[in-house]
Amino acid sequence: MLAFVALLLVVVVGMSGAYWAYKKYRAKQRQEFRYEGTMMLKREGADAEALRESMSSDAVLERVINDYDLVNRWELADVDAAKARIREKFHVSVTGLEVRISYQDRDKELAQNLLTALVQSVYSKSQPQLPAAE
Repeated sequence: MLAFVALLLVVVVGMSGAYWAYKKYRAKQRQEFRYEGTMMLKREGADAEALRESMSSDAVLERVINDYDLVNRWELADVDAAKARIREKFHVSVTGLEVRISYQDRDKELAQNLLTALVQSVYSKSQPQLPAAE
């Protein structure tokens, strides 16, 4: 009888450990990686929403969606769904001259690449376009 109780106790403790490991594994699958960066503005008082809108304009998002084939990667219906998903996970805040920009996704490398592409879209707009050399 004592052996049966000891065996039952070992089974219960073992199952609780397996359940804990399973919960930890499931939480890891749903984990999202956040990439964040800061930029400095030339003048104070910039509008965070205007900066966000310039980075998440339709033209910029369509280029990023096509470059990374996000519609197929995320198994979405169309480009508009991919735009909505990017806009949902993209955050911009302005404090004085400092701009904090972040993006999060389950794919670590994709999150970093998307944030870089969105930030570079602002730099490419601010740089004057030089005529092509003939």
